[in-house]
Amino acid sequence: MINRTHTLSTLVVGFLIATATSADAEGLSAAEIAFNRGAMKLGSSSLWVTDSLSASLVGPILDSSSIKNPVVGGQLHDESSPVIEPKFSVPEKKDWDKRKSHYLSQSLPSGTIPFGVDVPQPAAPAADGIIENSVPAALNGKKSFALTLAGGGARGAAHIGVLKVLEREGLRPAFVSGSSIGAVIGSLYCAGVPVAEIERLMLNGKVRKAFMPIPLKLQAAWSIPRDMFLRTLGAKPQVGFYSGKSLSKFIRKQMPPDVKRMEDMKIPFAVIATNILDTRATWIARGDIGEAVRASASIPFVYKPALFEGKAMVDGGMRANLPTDAARASGASVVVAVKLHSSLESKPMTDFRTMMEFSDRIMSIMMAEIESKNMSKADLLIEPNIDDFMLYSFDKDVLTRAIDAGEKAAEEMLPQLRVALQPGASRSAAKDKPEKATH
Repeated sequence: MINRTHTLSTLVVGFLIATATSADAEGLSAAEIAFNRGAMKLGSSSLWVTDSLSASLVGPILDSSSIKNPVVGGQLHDESSPVIEPKFSVPEKKDWDKRKSHYLSQSLPSGTIPFGVDVPQPAAPAADGIIENSVPAALNGKKSFALTLAGGGARGAAHIGVLKVLEREGLRPAFVSGSSIGAVIGSLYCAGVPVAEIERLMLNGKVRKAFMPIPLKLQAAWSIPRDMFLRTLGAKPQVGFYSGKSLSKFIRKQMPPDVKRMEDMKIPFAVIATNILDTRATWIARGDIGEAVRASASIPFVYKPALFEGKAMVDGGMRANLPTDAARASGASVVVAVKLHSSLESKPMTDFRTMMEFSDRIMSIMMAEIESKNMSKADLLIEPNIDDFMLYSFDKDVLTRAIDAGEKAAEEMLPQLRVALQPGASRSAAKDKPEKATH
């Protein structure tokens, strides 16, 4: 294996040297000559590095004394051992379970994960603030309901349409949980900002500017060379184009005078963020509102991780784009969730020719998958038809149509919500659509 690796490395390096054999040939530009000379130097030095690494790193790793499993160590050095041809057939489940059990019982090198063994992930979220049983199950003789607002960039404008319908019908949630754009809109709503004002902020570009104070292309053109220069000096700046500070400032500016912290909210509220230090989803229900929302909406690579009380937070959608688990934990008897990625229709490849279109499609697939994992904890789903809207398209026309789609979807759900809020109604009954009256 090592000889093959070395041979492959040699071939690659040889190609680099071959491309540079005519470094001073006539007819080449100064840039081409410089490149070819650099390739020769890189190729020559790479051969030395390859040989050195093989001797200093690979050798000790293959030394049986450094491998805890004596059987494995012996087989590596026993030249008389028969060569075992690999088998590529898929084993039966019972054979696979036996094999997995056998691998787990071996004393493998530290840090080794046997093939086929599931690696447990810390799925249980960490709570930062009181969420469990934070609201009563019944209010004014009716069951209380919690509202969950999913993440989804500009598609989140549909949340405003949902809130408009709930406000019009006099239906007030006892608890709200939000992720990413759901955290942004949810924070404004729970603080007491009128829905009409939230809609105005969305349509006049203030929300977009809070996310991207400088257009993305311009910001990338500045930050990429800057970070590369800093790294050549040995510095290690955080990855991301934006700091996210403009978003936290925007949220604080919109808050009423008596609302400064999550604990001050008029409606109990929690945002969901992902702590990249321990990979866990974190429910944030206390602390500075602006920083909490910033933590939930820090899209990886676009925004730098938000440092929040000793944690490095990125977008909540990485773990819980539809955070119904927090809504269920609140103690409300009914959980209503606004899902922003309900159906991904087939599209031609010509729709994904640009970087933005391609990344939008990839992100949509990922978020749809993550949302589906928490659907079962919702009693009612509101599913606006907004899959054709791009995540980063904050055009006024697109946002207006998303708000309208949210209104329409909420109105279709109203009869079910009214049934669910009646005393004695079961969760299963809430999910059944009532029959249309006939005249």
